[in-house]
Amino acid sequence: MKRLAIITTHPIQYNAPWFAMLAKEPDVELKVFYTWSQRQTDLFDEKFGKAIEWDIPLLEGYDYTFVENVSKKPGTKSFWGIKCPTLINEILTYSPTHLLIFGWNFQAHFKVMRHFKGKIPVWFRGDSTLLDYEVKSIKELMSSIKNQGWKEKKNFGVNKKKKYKKTLTSHFSLLTTYIKYKLRITFLSYIYKQIDTALYVGQANKAYFKACGLKKSRLKFVPHAIDNDRFKDSDTQRYKEKAQQWRTKMGIQPKDIVILFAGKFESKKNPLQLLNAFNTLNNQNINKSIHFGSDDNQHTEVSSNTQILKSPNPQIQTSKHLNLHLHLIFTGSGPLEEQLKSQSKNLPNIHFLPFQNQSQMPVVYRLANIFCLPSQGPGETWGLAVNEAMACDIPVIVSDKVGCALDLTISPNKVFKCGDDSDLSNKLIEMIYSIKSNETNKKQLYEIINNWSFKTIINTIKCIL
Repeated sequence: MKRLAIITTHPIQYNAPWFAMLAKEPDVELKVFYTWSQRQTDLFDEKFGKAIEWDIPLLEGYDYTFVENVSKKPGTKSFWGIKCPTLINEILTYSPTHLLIFGWNFQAHFKVMRHFKGKIPVWFRGDSTLLDYEVKSIKELMSSIKNQGWKEKKNFGVNKKKKYKKTLTSHFSLLTTYIKYKLRITFLSYIYKQIDTALYVGQANKAYFKACGLKKSRLKFVPHAIDNDRFKDSDTQRYKEKAQQWRTKMGIQPKDIVILFAGKFESKKNPLQLLNAFNTLNNQNINKSIHFGSDDNQHTEVSSNTQILKSPNPQIQTSKHLNLHLHLIFTGSGPLEEQLKSQSKNLPNIHFLPFQNQSQMPVVYRLANIFCLPSQGPGETWGLAVNEAMACDIPVIVSDKVGCALDLTISPNKVFKCGDDSDLSNKLIEMIYSIKSNETNKKQLYEIINNWSFKTIINTIKCIL
């Protein structure tokens, strides 16, 4: 019998279900050691600005314990926020054959890594990426400096002194970024010498571990996943029917196109860019009758109610007239909520819904025709809301700073350049066209997300135990 000890800070809705699934396996015994003991009673989420108590069970179906955290400032914001003097002894009492640690950047977790290295196999699971680093090599640094220098010359013309100062500042910033990257990689290479195997969640995460010196033999694919079955519709659940009823109450007609953002209203998630791109479409009268054709003038207004948009599909030569109405829904809460609402005043096709709990999310996603995650980071390491949307057969658009972009944005999904409002607007138009032209293959969405499942996680862990 293999005995697996799992070390993580607190129960999370994306992990607890597969802990319970793994515990049901006949040849595996596991125990989860939660190291943020205060989380048993303190459920306040600073970014949501409220106490969050999930309405799905997080502590059922598996053995667990909350280890006392003696930190004076408990939490996950700092290395010293998780200090558990009894943790190693409690793990030794359990006598595991393998150890799985979530996150090294806490004093208690790192201490466990160092103590058990060489005694039993130490696995590590984290989802960090290198997406926030603009330059990661000398070649990239020199190329960026060359390109940036050309742009400065173009932008500042005759004012040579101002041009020189601006160029020098930009080049110094790039050099600083590169030095920080090299120092971090050197430090992380030491950290990951304390583990035997890294369980990577996707391609961007795998590239991160490889940059930190881990060989292919030490990397195992254990994907970021959700409970796909919980988001599937059925005659019993009637998620689609409930969503249509909700849309009607919001004044959204069956043929209207709805774009959805669901998550924390924070800078990292960048909901303001989605609002700006949506307003661009509003200003172009895209909510009125739109003429899709193969004309060269992509945004030429024919009348007050009609536009000509170049067909995203060059194979389509005939024109199609579509009566199109767009809506944008923001679901969640957070520090940017007031700003978002202020900039959406007097716009009846922009809607706000409060935080929705897990049991309601299969309905929320089905309010939409398109899900958008415009994150700019830093630290948007994956974006599990993308998994959830795809499990509901909703196509997605994400920025290139979202960790899952390399893995999940296979057609019909799309990726736009972070910070580029025009690119986001164009991707929205392309997807709207695909939906209205019935070119969006939802079967592809199911085939993609079906491989990113709890079953894949369980199978991989069983293979390496």
